[in-house]
Amino acid sequence: KDKNQSTQGYAILNQARIMGLEKAYQNAENTIIRKVFPLFNRSKNNEGKAIARITLAEIYRKQNKLTEAQWFLLQAKDIAHEIKLQSKILKIEYLLGISKYEQENYLVSKNELLNALRYTNNAKDKYTQLIIHDYLGRIALNQGDINTADEQLKKYWQLRNEIF
Repeated sequence: KDKNQSTQGYAILNQARIMGLEKAYQNAENTIIRKVFPLFNRSKNNEGKAIARITLAEIYRKQNKLTEAQWFLLQAKDIAHEIKLQSKILKIEYLLGISKYEQENYLVSKNELLNALRYTNNAKDKYTQLIIHDYLGRIALNQGDINTADEQLKKYWQLRNEIF
C-alpha cells in the first residue's frame, strides 16, 4: 500500500529472506535481484543496497556458493565504506572471513576475521568476538601454530565466562 520504493524494497527483501529460510533459494535470489535491487536503485537507498547484498550473500552461503556470496559481500563492503555504514561493515567482514574459512583459504580468512575483530572492539560486541576467537583458533590449528591457537583458546574462554 505504501508507494515509497524504499519501504517496498525492505518488505520484499524480508519476503526473500523468508524464502531463503524455507530453502526456496532460487525464488529468493530472483526476488532480490529482479525486484529489491531495482527498488533500492531507483530510491537511491544505499543502505538498502548494502543490506540486500548481504542478504543475498547469506542465501548463497547457505547453498555453499561461496564465490557468489563473496562477490556480493565485497559489493556490500564497498557501499558500506562509501556511506560509512559501520554497523554493517562488521557483519560483512565477519561473513567474508567465515566464507574464506569454509574455502580453506586460511590466510585471507584470518585477515578478514581480524578486521571484523577490530569492529567488534568498537561495537563492544562480545558474542561476535567469541565466535571470531573460535575461528581464529581453528585457523591457527590448521596452520600448525599451537601457540596462537592456545592464545585464542584463552581469549575464547575468557569471553565465554564473561558472557555466560
